[in-house]
Amino acid sequence: MSSIVNSNQKPEFTHHGEYKVPGGKLVVADLAVAGERIERARRLLCQTDMRVNEIAASVGIDNANYFSILFKKLTGKTPMQVRDEAKKQNREEKSRNQIV
Repeated sequence: MSSIVNSNQKPEFTHHGEYKVPGGKLVVADLAVAGERIERARRLLCQTDMRVNEIAASVGIDNANYFSILFKKLTGKTPMQVRDEAKKQNREEKSRNQIV
């Protein structure tokens, strides 16, 4: 599986929307692939108590800082904002269900 990494080194482009940075790490350049990974991560943030770095690794992004930056660029929110909003929504739904 290829992974997204943060690197200040100049990349060497290969085929299939990916490129290699010096040291041989493969980087996904395709935003559709990154978007799919971020969507999987969003679901994990909302449905599990996994740590952000664990979620990043589980969707194939080795650098948790880069994951957070990419997540915010693609969603407009940080991973913790998404998790906090999901928790708040769940609490509100539970309290509404208790009232009924």
